[in-house]
Amino acid sequence: MDEGFKKCTKCGEIKVIDRFSKNKNMKDGLSLWCKDCANDSRRVWYKNNIEKMRTINRTSYYKYREQRLEHRKTVKRSPMKYREYKMRSRYGIEIEEYDAMVEAQHGECAICHKSLGQKNLFIDHNHETGRIRGLLCRKCNTAIGFLYDSPDLLRIAADYLER
Repeated sequence: MDEGFKKCTKCGEIKVIDRFSKNKNMKDGLSLWCKDCANDSRRVWYKNNIEKMRTINRTSYYKYREQRLEHRKTVKRSPMKYREYKMRSRYGIEIEEYDAMVEAQHGECAICHKSLGQKNLFIDHNHETGRIRGLLCRKCNTAIGFLYDSPDLLRIAADYLER
């Protein structure tokens, strides 16, 4: 089989490896089923176990209610500190590094070049390596996310739009 592709053991289709979830326990590091089959399976299980899920959700809601309320208070008390914490923990950068990136991009989205200012730019990163690629507006960041960060799918989409 070509590199970059894998056969789903449930539906039998050969798909791009982006369509498989990560699984550390597997030899190739990917789950046996594609994301579509896994989602279908979860949906069926959920429908067959709806009461069980409602009980679990209700229990979790009350169990972690205090933590959620405390978290909201923390965020409201100091939104900048929370923002700095998120940048450090998610992307490994300090607020000064983010500010430098905004300045280097002139406060614009790296794809559509829409000028947004400092707070409305989102950090785009490679989900496998964690490497930061640049800053994007919400629409561009969402668009590449919906296309699974796949350059091949983006090219196909561009070809489709140029028809």
